[in-house]
Amino acid sequence: MTSRERLLAALRGRMPDRAPVSCYELVGFDTHNFCNYEPSYQPLMDTIREKTDCICMWNPGSNARLLGSAFIPDMESAREDTEKEDVRTLYVNADAYSGEYAGRPVQAYQPETAFPQLDKGFGHGGSDYYSMYNFVQKILGDPDADIIDVYEALDMFLPGLFAYRSALRGSIPMEIPNLRDRAVRELYRNDTACADPKVAGDQLLPPSIKGTPVIDPGVYAAIRKKWEDKQNKQ
Repeated sequence: MTSRERLLAALRGRMPDRAPVSCYELVGFDTHNFCNYEPSYQPLMDTIREKTDCICMWNPGSNARLLGSAFIPDMESAREDTEKEDVRTLYVNADAYSGEYAGRPVQAYQPETAFPQLDKGFGHGGSDYYSMYNFVQKILGDPDADIIDVYEALDMFLPGLFAYRSALRGSIPMEIPNLRDRAVRELYRNDTACADPKVAGDQLLPPSIKGTPVIDPGVYAAIRKKWEDKQNKQ
């Protein structure tokens, strides 16, 4: 599979040849990013270009220049500017080259939501409210509730789980099980391997590929104080 085919297969819930790999903001084809012209980064960026499946992140307000060297999306939201409600705005069209937006208004619209007064306090532009709402509606018997089933959820969860298990074993290739198959489910019936001692039993995994870190209690105290200070300011 090409990177494009691999990403589309994963996004559509299908089985790719391997789990797509993205290094988040380290995009090997973004010529405007300092990582691509800083000499000390070159071995890393060469590996990213050769081995990974780059996903270009873009929004019109902060890094539209990315499009000059990556790809041209059709619509996107500016999640980083949530105070201006940009997270709820879809910007249509994108510049074909760096600077094309200059002197041209951005076409945009704000989609209507079903419960605009109820979803405001929820994350991801209010979309978290609808995940919970539809979940509850399904339990109450609504046949039209917009949900995914347990197998679609596993399609999204299992690649991360097996990527970690792979990392613990030296990054060896691992097959992602298709738990829709009853025979395959039985193979994992007693698989409790995880980093939670209460669940894992004798299959306990370390929380890091470097083992179990020893964290000074003072770190927890400092973080708690920051949280308390923030709560007191609200």
